[in-house]
Amino acid sequence: MDKLFHMTSKMSSAVLIDHDWLNIAQMDTEASSGYGSGSDDGGSLCSFPSASQEDLSGPARENDVMKFTSRDTLCDSLHYIMSMSELCDVTFIVGKKKQPIHGLRAIIASRSRAFYQLILKHTRTEQTGRKSMKSRKIANHKIIVPVLNYEVDVFRSLIQFIHCGTIRITLNTVTGLMCASDQFELEDLRRACWNYVEFSLQSKTAHHLLSQANKYSHHRAAHRIVSRIHRHYNSESIRHLKYGPRLETTV
Repeated sequence: MDKLFHMTSKMSSAVLIDHDWLNIAQMDTEASSGYGSGSDDGGSLCSFPSASQEDLSGPARENDVMKFTSRDTLCDSLHYIMSMSELCDVTFIVGKKKQPIHGLRAIIASRSRAFYQLILKHTRTEQTGRKSMKSRKIANHKIIVPVLNYEVDVFRSLIQFIHCGTIRITLNTVTGLMCASDQFELEDLRRACWNYVEFSLQSKTAHHLLSQANKYSHHRAAHRIVSRIHRHYNSESIRHLKYGPRLETTV
């Protein structure tokens, strides 16, 4: 049980890009979010228009079309874009070491209203600080956003999740990701982190969760984790988790 839940992966159900289909014929199908399931191949999705019995026996039609969506190609491209600062239009300065993490404003803002408001705030601040009207017309100006309350690995995983919809949750990142998903209103990630916390309680790794929660003591989500641990264990067990076994001495 200890090793079974050491690491888990979460696939987002949130829409990354709406209407990502090719309208090459009149097809009475709905748009794909790019994250749906319909094939054994995790990297692609195929769908066909429904056919009646008469259609099966009739002649071929020019507008018979198969829809194919490649999700791996999109995620690979986004990973590449995020690794190239020249291709990104927002940079987050993260942690005490002020590590730059790059991303695309359009994707980040469309996935999180809290991120949208944060980026918009810094966009307006930078526009106000520019002196010339010419510089205000530069549409691709890169926005710098400081985010100092998160560890670099946690925030990088968060940004990759927002772009690609997949994330690996571990004991070292679950608390930070829980706090980030709460702050930036990513409900599906928050639920995944909470499920991981529940699994960790069953696999007796609560002591590690407590040490991680101390790093985010300023955030309410970390307090929820600590409260959940207290409800799961009795007070003596909590003391043991925090300080180790009591040392017996004789005089």
